[in-house]
Amino acid sequence: MDDLKAVAASTSIPISTGEHFETIEQAASAVASGVLSFIQPEVAWNCGILETIKMTSLAEGMGIRIATHVHLASKTDPEANQIFIVNEKPFTKISTQTTAGSHWGQNQWHRVRVQRIGSKISVWFDDMTTPAMLAEDASFGAVYCREL
Repeated sequence: MDDLKAVAASTSIPISTGEHFETIEQAASAVASGVLSFIQPEVAWNCGILETIKMTSLAEGMGIRIATHVHLASKTDPEANQIFIVNEKPFTKISTQTTAGSHWGQNQWHRVRVQRIGSKISVWFDDMTTPAMLAEDASFGAVYCREL
């Protein structure tokens, strides 16, 4: 965290980190540093949705904004533009359908929606008329998603 503090001391740009945190302890250390404006937990890196919820709850309690990090890709392959389950194990692809990719462009904002109804999971990108990804998984009970 010393490097993060040094960066924060040298700029007025808001500081964000967290996309490679694996544990709540790593997130707690970053939050305690007092330099974060945002935390960016990446559900695929940090052992799943439950650890992400812990991280975002911790940050929210300290007044730190949340900007989750997600891997949608411009070109689909076995490692990208897919839905994965982690659950404290290596990534396991559970996507049953994906698009060829998501066209990001440069310096553009996009809308992404993750929807879960029962065990059906869908990810929507921009036009929101057709899901970009579909999967089915009943491993977890209710999940919590919050729009900021």
